[in-house]
Amino acid sequence: VVLSPDGRWLIYPGPDYALRVVDLKSGKPHGSLTGLTWHVSALACSADSRRVAAGSQDGSLMVWDIVSGKPEIGPFPAHSAAVNHVEYSSDGKTLLTTPFAGGLRMWNAANGRSMISIPEAESTACPLLAEGDQALVFWNLKTGDLERHPAPPLRSFDR
Repeated sequence: VVLSPDGRWLIYPGPDYALRVVDLKSGKPHGSLTGLTWHVSALACSADSRRVAAGSQDGSLMVWDIVSGKPEIGPFPAHSAAVNHVEYSSDGKTLLTTPFAGGLRMWNAANGRSMISIPEAESTACPLLAEGDQALVFWNLKTGDLERHPAPPLRSFDR
């Protein structure tokens, strides 16, 4: 389930692989977004509240215009495993996706072209992660490099 940043749209997956859109301004259903062929596993709305991106359990990605209901991109195979996270950049030009199997990819949100891919062997399913209590790992979006930083000391809490 995702709520658009402007608070107008509520978007949620239906049982038929389609997304349902509710116009919260009118309180009425706005329609369905169709085209995926498997269950939705991740949703994100663009910062301008015009588009919604969905990742599915078959690893595909699709983007729609919310108002018209028309597909803008996809569906296309984004990952070989189910997509567990989709996120728009603040300017809406880039999509980040991560699969359950690990790794991550950045996509051009206008045309669906892959921009950066960090394979499963080099990452986990989260763009920010902890390696036990040894290090914190950040993905540098400018260079595409993983940066490891020593973890801060952990404090124990008495109960």
